[in-house]
Amino acid sequence: MRTGDMSSQEYAEDQKAKAFFGKPLDVTEEWKAEKKSPSNVKELFEYNVNGETYKVDGKRVLLDYSMHEKKIAELIANETGRRVEMVPRVTFHKEYRLQIT
Repeated sequence: MRTGDMSSQEYAEDQKAKAFFGKPLDVTEEWKAEKKSPSNVKELFEYNVNGETYKVDGKRVLLDYSMHEKKIAELIANETGRRVEMVPRVTFHKEYRLQIT
């Protein structure tokens, strides 16, 4: 099999990445270069997905991130100078309700 200048291991990993996720776009330099201030971390109590708005209710829509996630969000906000949003977790979707008869 011809793999160009890659080893067969590198070629296999490259093909696997393309098949499942596609090659990720590296925007590191762009984010580092554009320092915007002030940076902050914002909690979202409403979240819109495909025109459907979900509001945090403490039961089906939760804002229950860990302290570790919050610290990482603050780190990203401080390093990049951008706003980071803590998005609620939706535990159900209106189209996919389970009906037991």
